[in-house]
Order: sequence, then structure tokens, then C-alpha cells
Amino acid sequence: MGCMQSTDASGGLPDSFLRNLSQHHQGLDVFAYYKVVRELGTGAFGVVNLVQNISTGDQYAMKVITIGPNAKVSVLRNEINLWRGLQHPNIVRLVETYESPTHIHMIMELCTGGHMLNAVKTRKQAFPEDAAKEIVRKLTSSIYYLHLKNICHRDIKLENILYETDQDGSDVKLCDFGASTLFRDGVLMQTVLGSVVYMAPEFLEGQYTQACDMWSLGVVMYMLLSNSMPFHGNTEEDLIESIFAAK
Repeated sequence: MGCMQSTDASGGLPDSFLRNLSQHHQGLDVFAYYKVVRELGTGAFGVVNLVQNISTGDQYAMKVITIGPNAKVSVLRNEINLWRGLQHPNIVRLVETYESPTHIHMIMELCTGGHMLNAVKTRKQAFPEDAAKEIVRKLTSSIYYLHLKNICHRDIKLENILYETDQDGSDVKLCDFGASTLFRDGVLMQTVLGSVVYMAPEFLEGQYTQACDMWSLGVVMYMLLSNSMPFHGNTEEDLIESIFAAK
């Protein structure tokens, strides 16, 4: 889906952010403080490494983003600014960030259990109702926390929900704030972005509120309880038609 012109909220961060901000370092060499242990994964955004703090020995995940001609640095800084003030047990913690002329390094809480889409594919069957209920309860708590801070996530999906460990009953944590924005009560957002199957009808229409996050969570819940997608289509147009039919 393309993007419409945004009228999303802008301006200063709420006071509640200022008390808990993680550090954003400009000009410091991240490798003076962290050493790379191994690569964890790659994607369109860059690479994620397992790193160790040289002073403490603590391990973290480090997302490395190259600042090239196609990099939207303002978008990256927006993600950092929104994420760095968040402290919730079911949101991946952004520990600190390092920015140089060529790269942005984001030091994050390490989650070793993989993302929920892998878990759904591996199970090949529905989650037990009690397990799904607990997952949804925790995610609802994290979304409520974001909305109290006037942040709309806008990309709630299985790939953005991580397991803290690979043990049964592991805690779950919401991640990836690249699509997130500040909102103002009573002001509709217009930017259309993200994964179509998780989008609310009003999101697709480009006239939506923070309630779109709850629709997306409903899609996640459906997939946990059924091991299938709630909407179908051979083309994106068919998929969108299926979503509107559920309105």
C-alpha cells in the first residue's frame, strides 16, 4: 500500500518520556563499549548482532542500520525518540543508541525465543485458549501503555512480537516502532503503512485513530486461536475486499 499525506501528530514528546530516556550518543564509537559475538539475523533494515557489553559482560541485541542515500534518517530518529522513553515488561527495551555519519546502532534488550510468526508456523495448530488469552492480555497491556503516552504503534503483527526466551511459557514483548507515531485525541491519522492483513478498514481508508492497534491485535488473536488468517485473497485487492466485508 502507498502512503497518503500524513496529518499525524507532531511536536515535543510528552513529559513522561523525559524521565526515562535511554541515551542517544552521537560521535561515540559503539565498539569501544560493545563487542560483536555473532550475527542474529538480517533484513531490509540492516543486520542484528548479538553483542556483549565490554564493561559488564551483559548481552544485548544490536540493530545496525547503514545511513545510505536511500536511508530515511528522520524516520529512524523518530523511531528512536518514541522508543527510548518506553518502559513496560511487554515491550522490548531500547537500552541506548549510537549514531555516526554512516551508521545507527541500536542496543536493545535481547530476546532469544524468536518472533511469534515462527511459533505459529512451527506449531501447525491453534494455541491452547489459556495460552492465547495470556499472550493477548500482555499485549493489550503494552498497547494500553503506548496509548496512554499518545503513541500509536500502527504495525502490530506476529513478526513484531518476540519471545523473551525459547522456554515454554516465555514472556512476550512488542517491538519495532518504525511505523509508530504520536497522536492527538480527536485528530484522525492518515498515513497508510504496514501489513495489509492486519489493517483495520478505517486504516485502509486513511482515516483512523489509535483504535487501529486493537483491530490488529484482534487479527493476532484470531491467528493464535485458529492457526489461520482471518482474511483471504489471491490479490491484495481481494484481501482488502475481504477486510471491508468484516467491517
